[in-house]
Amino acid sequence: MEALEGLKIFCEEVDRGQFKPSAEAIDTLGNALVEAARVREGYAELVWQAGVYLLVESGNSGDFYTRFGYATVANALQASLADGTFPLGLGFITEGFLPEGGLETLMRHPGIQQALATWNETKVTISPQNFRATPRALESCKALLEHAHTLHIPLTIHLQIAACLLLIATEKAEKEQATRILLNVLTKNEKTITLFCCWRAACDLYPALWNENAYMDSLFALLKICHDLPDQGASMLAQLHADHNLLFALQENPRLSYIFFIALSGWWLSVRHNRTEGEITARNLSWRVAETSPELGKALRSYLQGERSPEVPQEEIERMQRDFQKEMRTLREALRLRSYKGVPLALEIQRYNLMNIFEPLYETLESSSELPSEMYTMISDLDANALLDENPVQKKAHGRWKIIGGLRLNMIQDYAEIVASARRALDLRKKLIEATPEGVHTPSLTTSGILQEVAALQREDSELSWIFEWFLPEVVQEIALEKMNEAKEGVAR
Repeated sequence: MEALEGLKIFCEEVDRGQFKPSAEAIDTLGNALVEAARVREGYAELVWQAGVYLLVESGNSGDFYTRFGYATVANALQASLADGTFPLGLGFITEGFLPEGGLETLMRHPGIQQALATWNETKVTISPQNFRATPRALESCKALLEHAHTLHIPLTIHLQIAACLLLIATEKAEKEQATRILLNVLTKNEKTITLFCCWRAACDLYPALWNENAYMDSLFALLKICHDLPDQGASMLAQLHADHNLLFALQENPRLSYIFFIALSGWWLSVRHNRTEGEITARNLSWRVAETSPELGKALRSYLQGERSPEVPQEEIERMQRDFQKEMRTLREALRLRSYKGVPLALEIQRYNLMNIFEPLYETLESSSELPSEMYTMISDLDANALLDENPVQKKAHGRWKIIGGLRLNMIQDYAEIVASARRALDLRKKLIEATPEGVHTPSLTTSGILQEVAALQREDSELSWIFEWFLPEVVQEIALEKMNEAKEGVAR
């Protein structure tokens, strides 16, 4: 093909510094670009290399791209889609053969949009093999998909591209980036349920995703749908409160709406539906609620636990509860799995201790019921050295495979921190058990103080409106009634 040969010669001359630009030569090579973009040998690489050179030789003028650039990209897109080689024709993105204004300007061009209409008009082949054969496929597809929603590319194609990127990713960073691409596709297409399920599954592999509010908000969108279920979403909420990692992530989020949602939904399950799944969380978070809404927090606690005239001042009990929750967060952080330079045996030992010792210990400490007597003995008898040396996994290991030396000392030191934290938490829990009053007293949830607190919260975070409407409808109704009465009084004056 004459156009291909001309572009190859041009690139060689540029590399040797022998090309002499002229208007006639630039025009000839521009037309060659447009023609060569129609075949795989061109759009695979050559066209973009030559195109970038020509942008430089032509002074990077907008006139050159208008005359030749858009047509070249359009031909490459149409050809690669027709040939079934997508994404091989996306080299214009990674090589920088773009107009002034970048990819966004390019994608708005009618010629490019017409070329991409092939997605809807013909059956396009999306093959993982093509992605593996395409240099920097992850980068170019990520950039394209950021504009795909406005280009009306079908969702099925979006998902096929994202799936291929996941298949070809080899490094952990690449896999996380491909996962984010999939999540972004689902976000832009408002696929709430699928987005939440994919995000939740991915969080276990890539913990950084817990901090992505754009994905976490899918939970709220999902729950708004669940509210309309026959049981008002009680079954879904019960599942949520059994997902300890998700609960922890929500509790650590600084937004008030997350804290109040978990606290109120757990309270609602316990008080209104007599379900136990959310009781512990509701009890713990009622103290967090009290930090911004003391009257509401106090009332919620009274439904979850009895009251009598306490021998210990209420302020002291609340301080101890805050200290206990702080220590429990410290303990939870200490219980995280550590890599220890990727030593498999170390990970197995940790998992054994976590499953058989620490998780039961943590759940019992956090439980609303009375602590069993053996728990005091168990925590008191914990020994950092024994947690490693007497661990069945360590004892079964032979000779040089055992954990020894500096690694052993590091693990024992980490276990010592866990033991110390568990003992501090036990001590605080014992004091709370001794100080917490008993008896039943359930005050009204519609006192003026609570109504003022809830109204202020709704103004601070709009998401709290539907949360209160779901779990404390009587409070919201009372606030609305007060506003109506105030409006009537205003008219009467």
